[in-house]
Amino acid sequence: MRVLLLNPPAQDYRIEWPEWHQPIGLLQIGAWLKSRGFDVRLLDCLCFSPKRITRRKLSTYTVDGYKFNLWRFGLPATSVRRILRDMKRDWQPDIVLVTSLNSVWWEALRDSINDVREVFSDAQVIIGGTYPSLS
Repeated sequence: MRVLLLNPPAQDYRIEWPEWHQPIGLLQIGAWLKSRGFDVRLLDCLCFSPKRITRRKLSTYTVDGYKFNLWRFGLPATSVRRILRDMKRDWQPDIVLVTSLNSVWWEALRDSINDVREVFSDAQVIIGGTYPSLS
């Protein structure tokens, strides 16, 4: 069985939460599956590294005179779709495990799942992580 682990990008107004949240549970599940012979691949859209995570400003909202910037942290949507299409050339997952580490990141989670379903229409998508597990 082939399993894709997906840590999607994050959209947030505040400080760089993605630098503090690591997909530990997703990685533990992946290690367990791999130890049992599953073909496991990881797409980490937040691209954790010692350097600052890439961010792009999506929009600015004004509330009571205060401006709030909405940022997308991690890979741009076009890169996520390209990576998935490139992957499909020689490998297709049966299951895609997607993590959600923060409730306010739901938009990027939704967009990433839509991209996965577009490219890998036959794959089963399962959402896990802190937010869906505690809701």
